[in-house]
Amino acid sequence: DGNTVAYWSDQSGEYELWLAQPGKDDAPKKVTSYGGGFRYKIFWSPNSKKIVFIDKAMKIKMYDITNGSTTDIDQALRFMHGGCEGFAASWSHDSRWFTYSRDLGNYHNAVFIYDAQNKKNTQVTDGFYNCDNPVFDTEGKYLYLTTNQNFTPYYSDIYNSFIYGNSTQIAA
Repeated sequence: DGNTVAYWSDQSGEYELWLAQPGKDDAPKKVTSYGGGFRYKIFWSPNSKKIVFIDKAMKIKMYDITNGSTTDIDQALRFMHGGCEGFAASWSHDSRWFTYSRDLGNYHNAVFIYDAQNKKNTQVTDGFYNCDNPVFDTEGKYLYLTTNQNFTPYYSDIYNSFIYGNSTQIAA
């Protein structure tokens, strides 16, 4: 809602989540005590009550502003710094659901949807094809994502083999 800013700071000696209200005289407030470790981008829910992020251990977490609790959602397998830096979550308009993608054992990415109300995580793509970048539409009826399952091979004049160019497409 724009009334609160969330940010990571090591002001307390460790990298923790802080909340501040711009334009007010109140001092910023440290709201977590996770201890050592690095955490990445913050993704606010539309109702400003929850925050999703990933940490350096590749654990996807949700922090609830209303009660100060943290819920472990999932864990990536091989994100390392680049994958964690590129992690993104998209919330549904009603703040009940959020979606993200992460790697699987077969080295492909799959899309997941987390139900914040019932605390249930569901993999929604099978992982056979690489799927990424999921986002909810504005009404929450559809999930848009990119998928690498468009196969139109053509023969390379240089490498004497087939090339599968432009395999990424948008799906709903």
